[in-house]
Amino acid sequence: MVKALNGRLHVVDQRSKAAYYLHALRWFSAFYVMIYHLRPVLFKGYEQLEQKSLLVKGLYAATSIGNEFVMLFFVLSGYLIAGSVLRSVAAGTWSWKTYLLNRVTRLWVVLFASLLLTYVWARAQLFLFPQYDRFSDSLGWLDFVGNLLFLQGLVVPNYGENIPLWSLCYEFWYYMIFPCLILAFVANRIWKRVVYGAAFLVMAVLLGKAIMLYFLIWLLGAALVLVPAPRISERLLTRVAVPAAGCVSAVLLVAGKAVAGANEHAAGLAGFLAVWFISVGFAALIYAILHGYKRQASVQEVKRLHVHVVLAGFSYTLYLTHYPIVNFVRVWLGDGKWGSWNPDLPHLLLAVVIAIAICVYAWLLSLITEAKTAEFRNFAKKLLDAPFRGKKSAFDAKGHHIQGS
Repeated sequence: MVKALNGRLHVVDQRSKAAYYLHALRWFSAFYVMIYHLRPVLFKGYEQLEQKSLLVKGLYAATSIGNEFVMLFFVLSGYLIAGSVLRSVAAGTWSWKTYLLNRVTRLWVVLFASLLLTYVWARAQLFLFPQYDRFSDSLGWLDFVGNLLFLQGLVVPNYGENIPLWSLCYEFWYYMIFPCLILAFVANRIWKRVVYGAAFLVMAVLLGKAIMLYFLIWLLGAALVLVPAPRISERLLTRVAVPAAGCVSAVLLVAGKAVAGANEHAAGLAGFLAVWFISVGFAALIYAILHGYKRQASVQEVKRLHVHVVLAGFSYTLYLTHYPIVNFVRVWLGDGKWGSWNPDLPHLLLAVVIAIAICVYAWLLSLITEAKTAEFRNFAKKLLDAPFRGKKSAFDAKGHHIQGS
């Protein structure tokens, strides 16, 4: 069944303009989440402001939808990871070893450094400002290991109150349950289908309602791999569909925020539906981009669009490492309180400087982590292959065929 889809799976060509625009969505989302966390730490809450000009209203509204932008991460992840899974299953080359090696090294290279730096920033804050102890229940070794095993929010708290870590837990377990879901239908043995189906159900129960609800958002991205291309010209897609999808996403973001504002503690199905429709808008935007810009980028376009590759190259690092600094800034500048600045020009400029400094910090860190992912992956592969290398050589010496080598 899946093999029949082999030629129909839509996986983005890395040479296409669409690939560059997906990079743009990645880095913009990470940067936006950082701004979303930084703004209330630096500036007064909207209700505390004495002067509320139209510009100030726009700035506050435009920096208040960070949680919703995490859904864009989920949709993008669903598209990219599901594409790799379905493509390898359809080609008959699926391997849990290869898949886990790729996924875990991608996550761990930055996560391990992020957890260490979270500890450093927390200890520095406790040393300089001992009266603001926010970390007594989240800096233990079990918390560290639990976060490294993607159990934050399930068994342990976010390490050192590094809030963005919650989404990493969700994403990792989506990486685990999606292949089980697919293999439960297409495995070549009945007993394997039963095992994969049981594994999916057990994980779904253990992960709980919230994580499984948001799995539906991740699956929106996965669906983009299977949805047929539209029967309209690329020109019409780029000139009409992409702007229209962008406008729809913006409207849904505003509407979703309005729903959340009307009920600050919206939870359960009502809260989920708000982000679901926002995610549908994101999926529509990505779909339009994928099919509207699928042609290969020209040399001039590559030069112009390469900035998105550079910025996306440290977006994951920025996402995981910015919050400990934000926490530190809150105590250092705000005396432990949320926002004390008025949104005047000098303070806005200072906020831009702080945001740029955080980005530079993340970029420098990414040079020894995120940018080295392939090297860490190759090293891990050699370690995993080492116990079998001698046996393989022995078999080769006898001229025997090695199954699966």
